[in-house]
Amino acid sequence: MFFIEMDFKELVWTMAGSLNAPVRVPIRLSRWLLAGLSLTHAGAILVLWPVALPLWIKWILLVMIGTDFACAMRRHLFFSGDGPPELLLNCEDEWFITTGKGETCEVQLLTGYYVHPWLVVLPFRGDAGKHTVILTPDMIDADVFRRLRVRLRYKKG
Repeated sequence: MFFIEMDFKELVWTMAGSLNAPVRVPIRLSRWLLAGLSLTHAGAILVLWPVALPLWIKWILLVMIGTDFACAMRRHLFFSGDGPPELLLNCEDEWFITTGKGETCEVQLLTGYYVHPWLVVLPFRGDAGKHTVILTPDMIDADVFRRLRVRLRYKKG
């Protein structure tokens, strides 16, 4: 058995250095997100039928639920037809999104982000408007997902 001799200041500096290391997040398609979107929209349809409304209103609501499902799939699962994006969080807490077409733009993380072991929701504002990236554990590598969650929890600002 061997012991590494390291004083407390050196240990804290090493931990802080790894906390501020850049995090590159290549995103894949998610089965968890597909299941969640499908279940919530199917639940909305199931709740719709027993409600005492005229049939023509139910059909309008059914079309609205279907349209919302298609838009949510396009936006959060298929990433607006651009292919999966890639996120980069650098050492200075600056965010960059690279689209599936290869275009990179700097974005700002808004304050309403959500961090949980099974879900991370990141709202961004950039030149092209607002973007929301939803991440589940099956979308990215487990170590990258953990590092991203830790980095967001202990964010400076």
